[in-house]
This record gives sequence, structure tokens and C-alpha cells, in this order.
Amino acid sequence: MKTVIEKITPIREGEAVIVSLSLSDGVHEEKCKHEIATDLFLDMGFPLSSGDGIEISQDGYEEIIDASELTSAIKKGADLIGFAQNTKKSLVLKLLHKGFSKDISVRAADYLENVGYINEREQAEELFSDLAERRLYGPSRIRNELYKKGFSEDVINVTMQTELDFDKILAERIRRTVNLSDFADKAKRQKEIASLMRYGFSVGNIKNALIILKDEQ
Repeated sequence: MKTVIEKITPIREGEAVIVSLSLSDGVHEEKCKHEIATDLFLDMGFPLSSGDGIEISQDGYEEIIDASELTSAIKKGADLIGFAQNTKKSLVLKLLHKGFSKDISVRAADYLENVGYINEREQAEELFSDLAERRLYGPSRIRNELYKKGFSEDVINVTMQTELDFDKILAERIRRTVNLSDFADKAKRQKEIASLMRYGFSVGNIKNALIILKDEQ
């Protein structure tokens, strides 16, 4: 099979190229076009200006097909990110759901992270602040929520180092949701403590928050 690059046409202000191919077995000829991100195309070693009429090997053809599939996944991934923030993990899952292979999905997510479409650290910090300051969650609940959103362990560990006074955050939660007199009754106290711990606070947080509230009285 003889494969020839007949034409390379830049599109979208040079963001990508359309590679026009001719495939011939000596009897039949087939023509096809593939869109490839410009940087991926250049990484394959093909020139942009003088590539017309170049015969390529079977390996070169397969490389073009692979780059074209990767470009499609990158475009779809960018569209998905435009609708909602995504971690790399969640984006890979969505691309798999769209029918892309695992290899292509992972590589597309890596590409989008490298060019700045995905910033897990920034997303994790925003979610951390929202969970702590608006929803009044404690550290262990926040860590669990970050994990469920698909953030990497490294990003979660760095994010959890953010300094916040969780004793004061818990004191605010108690003000809003708990009758302080319930802590005077043993049975009710145990129930409230269990509830607060489910929101991610430690026994130490609870003791300190109650001291804060007592000092306010």
C-alpha cells in the first residue's frame, strides 16, 4: 500500500491542520482527510510548508491516524471542560463514555492539563474553601469529598495543608444547627457529637468549638 500526503492545510489560525492522504494498492486509490493538532503533527516530524506529495510508511500512516484520534479526543475534552470543571480522572471517564479508548482518553487529559485547560490544584483549592467556609465541613469530610471528585492524592494532600481554623468553623455550624442545651443531656450529646463527626470534625474540634461558644455566653 502506497500512502502519500497530498496536501497539508492549516485551519483555525494554525491551531490544527487537515492532512489529505492518498492510499493506493496499484489498482484502487482511496483519499481521506484527517484533522490533527498542529503541535502533534510537528512532533511527528512532518513539515507544514513542504509536506505535499510526501510518501510515508505504514508506521507513518498509523501515526497520523493515532494523532487524528487524539485530536478528536482533545477537542471533545475541551468542550466538556467548557461546560463544567473536570479533574483529569473525571475527564478520562467522560471521554471513555464518549467512545474513545482508554489510551487516547488518558493522553487527551494529559494534553489538556499541560496546556492549562485543567488546573487541579486551583480547582481543589476552590472546592476546599467552599466546603469549609460555606458548607461548614470538617477536614476528614472535605478530604473525602475531594477524593470523590477525582483529585489525585498529591493534590489532596497539598490542598489539605491550607490553614483554616476548623474549631471556629465548627462553632459556626453548631450555632446554626444545634441547640446548645442538647449537650447537657448525655443521650442527646452523644447523638450530636456523632452527627458533627460525620461532617468531618474530630473530638478535639468539638471540644474546642464548645469552649468558644461557652466563652461567648
